Amino acid sequence: MRPQEHKRGRDDVRPLFLRQAGIPLTRPRIVFWSYLIDARKALTLPEIIEAMRERGIGRATAYRCVKLFTDLGVLRSFRDITGETCHVLVHVGDGHVLVCGRCHAVVELPAGREVVRMIRHAQAVSGFEVYGSELMLYGLCSDCRLALS
Repeated sequence: MRPQEHKRGRDDVRPLFLRQAGIPLTRPRIVFWSYLIDARKALTLPEIIEAMRERGIGRATAYRCVKLFTDLGVLRSFRDITGETCHVLVHVGDGHVLVCGRCHAVVELPAGREVVRMIRHAQAVSGFEVYGSELMLYGLCSDCRLALS
């Protein structure tokens, strides 16, 4: 499930999980969240900073937003095939995604039977009660594989 959002209209998407965490909903945070939602791909820090600059948000504030959203667990980092660090928005609770290491496309995966079976097994052998999971698989999408062949 995606972090709780509130939609009043097409252009009004608010990250209510911030308020639930006791963090004020500021304009930069709302702009940052909206950008992440609209991007639908993994983003490099320079891409994020440029996009925020175009929206009237400064470099330092963009860095703080990346850190805050990473600390809250809704933004994850990984290295693409060139070694550059990318950031991807993930679901809180059960986030399962495929990420292309070349074009940074992101495909969300539903929790299939195999994942559910693995979680149940992990609970049985460990005694843990699992309340969420994350799975991020890295590779090349079909378009990038074709372009590289």
